[in-house]
Amino acid sequence: MTEKLLTNLKNNNFLICSQGMIDKIFMSFIQTFGERLTKISLTALLLILPSLINAQTANPQKTPLPSPFSLKREEAKAGNFLARYAELVRLENEYLASKQQSNAYLQARAYAAAFIGDVREANLMIDKADGIRKGSAKPLENSPLAALKAVDAEEFLLKAADKNRVLMINDGHHQPQTRVLTTRLLRGLYAKGFRYLAMETLNVSAGDAAQRKYPVFSDGYYTVESVFGDLARQALEIGYKLVPYESEGKALEGETWIQRSNRREIEQARNLKERIFDKDPNAKLLVFAGVSHISEKPQNVDEDQPWTFMAIRFKEMTGIDPFTADNQEMLSHSEPDAEPVVYRDAVRRGWVSNRAVIFADDTGKAWTQGAEGMNVDAQIFLPPTKFVNGRPDWLARDLNRRALPIPPQLVSGADGLRLVQAFFENEPDDAVPADQILIRPEQPVPALMLPRRGKGKFRLRVLDETGKIVGAMKIKL
Repeated sequence: MTEKLLTNLKNNNFLICSQGMIDKIFMSFIQTFGERLTKISLTALLLILPSLINAQTANPQKTPLPSPFSLKREEAKAGNFLARYAELVRLENEYLASKQQSNAYLQARAYAAAFIGDVREANLMIDKADGIRKGSAKPLENSPLAALKAVDAEEFLLKAADKNRVLMINDGHHQPQTRVLTTRLLRGLYAKGFRYLAMETLNVSAGDAAQRKYPVFSDGYYTVESVFGDLARQALEIGYKLVPYESEGKALEGETWIQRSNRREIEQARNLKERIFDKDPNAKLLVFAGVSHISEKPQNVDEDQPWTFMAIRFKEMTGIDPFTADNQEMLSHSEPDAEPVVYRDAVRRGWVSNRAVIFADDTGKAWTQGAEGMNVDAQIFLPPTKFVNGRPDWLARDLNRRALPIPPQLVSGADGLRLVQAFFENEPDDAVPADQILIRPEQPVPALMLPRRGKGKFRLRVLDETGKIVGAMKIKL
């Protein structure tokens, strides 16, 4: 199609710049309008391209924006996600004006905010990326949950583990609360013989974590967030073997996105089989996967082939039917209108309040969204989030963390954004902090939320946007 367009452009005297420039503009157009190209005639496309070419020649385009996920890469690797967050804030208008990058920008900013403890902003950015779903403010007249019983999710899943030796739970990448229930399940599952914790986020290089007993920044992408990092830390303390299983293959030349996605699902499942069950056929496994990978029904998103998820491929390869529980759909958002109607209604009625629950019938069968959501065995409802001292209430209630006011001398007179990090005293600076929180000028200073484990001794440090340490001290709870 590109050759035909170039021929027409030449015949109509529109070739006023190099072929390379035309190809570049054409590919930019494809990226922007690709989903609608089947509805755009070649004639209409030719009418648009000349003006684009003339504009490009008369006003050379600025250097293209890099991927928002690549900003301040070296600083992020060193544990200073404040640098990336600050750069994302600085370039906000430019990214939001980009049709190609605006959605990726909102996701990248959500992750960066979550990594430095700002759950509110993380939720807001993702809701903006997804589009706020407006719903009725009135309670549902016929809730699908009305005839069911709200069962403690931790108890429900521990009972499921008695009959299933593979349990798969998913993670909402921007939402640390989705890591809470899995953390709480660790000891109970270990007592039932579970010895492997496979986490999608882990890098293969995380294999030496078993020796050091704590996670470092290079172990994985999402494990740099403190709640996720402490999930890994507690698993290591208990005695789990951490297993990375993410696909390591890069996109192949000519491979479509659905082909790449399906290959990734296959490779994830194969890694679980080869790294665990080929070596230990009787293994019991807890998988902490990303979002939709645990769905047990293919999704028809492409005319040529369905998206067949990791959980399906895993069952095909091993013959083991995993028990799957969705953990990232029914939870608080930036505003009630962004929440699923069923969840919002259940909270309003008081069915979901201060614990994670699963709604089940008298036979013990869990309610799920069915065709409206992922195909899983159970749907988890997380308690609504409230903020105390600027931090989510579930940090204290569900993870047994204690609030520690940040000593004023660490942040007094601070100019610009600051990141306060708390490390376990015996862990180095490249370890994932026990907690970290963003401090904004002229705004209330939130509290640190520290685990009540070990000797209660922590090192505090304060970073500025460049990664410079501008304050440090030791404390004991």
